[in-house]
Amino acid sequence: MIKLDLSTENFEVCFDSCLSDIPVSKLVYKNKLERAKSNLIVQSSRYIEMANVPSLHEFLPSSYAKPCALVPGCGDEVTKGDLVKLYKDFFSKKGTRSRKIYNRIKLYSNESCSICIVGEVTTLDHYLPKARYPAFSVDPNNLIPACADCNHGKGASLLKVKEDHVLHPYFSPAKFYYDQWLKAELIESLPVRMRFSVEAPEGWDESEVALITKHFDSFGLGDKYSLYIAGHLVTAIGMVHKAINVDKTNIDDIKKDFMNFAEDRGSENSPVAAMYRALSESDWFCSESRKDTNVGYL
Repeated sequence: MIKLDLSTENFEVCFDSCLSDIPVSKLVYKNKLERAKSNLIVQSSRYIEMANVPSLHEFLPSSYAKPCALVPGCGDEVTKGDLVKLYKDFFSKKGTRSRKIYNRIKLYSNESCSICIVGEVTTLDHYLPKARYPAFSVDPNNLIPACADCNHGKGASLLKVKEDHVLHPYFSPAKFYYDQWLKAELIESLPVRMRFSVEAPEGWDESEVALITKHFDSFGLGDKYSLYIAGHLVTAIGMVHKAINVDKTNIDDIKKDFMNFAEDRGSENSPVAAMYRALSESDWFCSESRKDTNVGYL
């Protein structure tokens, strides 16, 4: 999870850029969108207000699988299909002028997925899915740098109640990103495994715990992190093997080294940092080599 500054891109500029990409052969389509522009600007302003609360669930969704359905709050002629097409055929399509804006937004999180932190950014995720909330199809405040897994993980989910929100990197409070809430638990078995969960800090209220838990569960971060740290866990096994058998390091120093590794990570909620914290607390892991030179890593 990566906290991002509010987008430097402006909705009206993004929208106008998309309109400029529409060819003359689609003038009727372009004119219809231009007539809806003022309503869409109002919706974009409301998005910022409601995302700060958060109360994005109060937006009325469009009908599912009905591209001809009118978009709530956007006049009496623009349809869901019109705005979804604007994103797919002009904003995100390679070769258009608007694609330059798309690419700039992708770079906001320095190529790391802002939703899970471990994936590589390959796309933009719509916080409010464009299939249900098409008014925000090309709204930069609704577009989040994401990996493919996280982009597909949430799908076209409705926000029916406040509890349906997940973290929004532009609007969620900094505490969700800088307070330590990710916990790793070492499974004392062979092969060595790690289990991840949410352990919210003292002082968080029930709604804050519910939000971070919803985010963790919605994107399957427990399983994702367990797979991601597998290679790091193998490295840690090798470190203990060397420390015990070559360097003759005592258990307390091994544990101290692991805690230092945890503190050196860039994020409190990095799964690698959480893994090292768990290892630093385990006498079982730090007191005996789990590496066998004949059969490899156990």
